[in-house]
Amino acid sequence: MLKLISRLLVPSCCVLCNEEGSGLCNACSGGLEKHQDACYLCNAITHDGRVCSSCQWRTRVRRTNILWNYQGDVEGVVHGIKYDGREDVASALARRLMLSELPYFDIITFVPDTPARRRERGYVAPQLIARELSRMTRKPYVEFLTRTQHTPQVGAGREARWRQVKSNFSVKHATLLEGKRVLVIDDVVTTGATITECARVLKLAGSGPVFVAAVAKR
Repeated sequence: MLKLISRLLVPSCCVLCNEEGSGLCNACSGGLEKHQDACYLCNAITHDGRVCSSCQWRTRVRRTNILWNYQGDVEGVVHGIKYDGREDVASALARRLMLSELPYFDIITFVPDTPARRRERGYVAPQLIARELSRMTRKPYVEFLTRTQHTPQVGAGREARWRQVKSNFSVKHATLLEGKRVLVIDDVVTTGATITECARVLKLAGSGPVFVAAVAKR
């Protein structure tokens, strides 16, 4: 929480080059390696990041918008929001997502962390982006998802990640979901297991199409 307060007292500066004015300046963001539109599950090249025909049966995610590949300076950008809680970086990322031709959506939510981790940090990185994007697009922001348990995924293999997230999320405020086109915000997509599970429970709760927007893909 102290980190968030301190950011309000100092000028915004680029997380990569420290130039004042924005959490991520145009020069630095322009030099990051863009993520090519592809199916998030198998990496087959698709139009507008849609899920490919071979993977559609595996997920309720309709389409993903992912800004960059998780490498080089992108790691510094993610660190700035994930571990330092920089709201100026969240604002810059939300603005970049707006420019990425997001699909039409009715409501915004985010991939949650565990209550313990949220209390420890005082924030959730995707939540910061979701709030900023809601403000910019004037679309409602609702915390639909809760994490019921947590097993650290860092270092876990692909199959382990899929097992760990199974039945790991639940939905609240389901009456607000009915038929709504939902945009789920995440920071980094790895195997895609987490966003797949999030989309599954949102659809079971009555949502319309589910889309995902993320900062990076490993």
